[in-house]
Amino acid sequence: MRLTDARSASRIKRSDRVNLTEGSRHSRTYRLHAYWSKKPHEILRECIASLTEPGDVVLDPFCGSGGTLVVAAMLGRTVIGIDRSPAAVFISQGALTLPPATEIKAAWANLRDKVEPDIRRLYTTVCHRCNGAATIRYTVIADLLNCPGCRTEFSADRIARSGNVKRCPACDAKLPRSPEILGSSAVETSAECEAGC
Repeated sequence: MRLTDARSASRIKRSDRVNLTEGSRHSRTYRLHAYWSKKPHEILRECIASLTEPGDVVLDPFCGSGGTLVVAAMLGRTVIGIDRSPAAVFISQGALTLPPATEIKAAWANLRDKVEPDIRRLYTTVCHRCNGAATIRYTVIADLLNCPGCRTEFSADRIARSGNVKRCPACDAKLPRSPEILGSSAVETSAECEAGC
């Protein structure tokens, strides 16, 4: 169905209306970059697919991060985006002119080959199961705090909660809104064994 003006919209039959489902912020196109007013791309996709046909022109006069433009282009529509913000125009143009996947993969392989020695040196560890070589996948770091009541030091991941109230895990005293931070500490590390154990 093709809509060309406001009068055409009134001719949509009830059965032809857009069937929107709940959107999320997890699609790959949505996660390309942050922007304050982004809409879930699943909802944009449903609207564009239901109300236009391939080859139609989709105009977004306040294009922001370019979500509507990206989704419309992926669906085979011609897109026109306008925005007053130079940042919005820059972001939208970048999202619409991504290089082909083969170029991205080649660039990644080139970068990986160049930094592999440094990565190995910085992220190599010992597997806790077989004592063989392993690579650190991630490390969770938490602030080290000090309870003003009992003076116990503890990491922020150990804070006890009682509703919205934060409490010391040692003495159960209510912690101040901004407790004293003594530093930080690694509280969890995940590593992948190179032998695959």
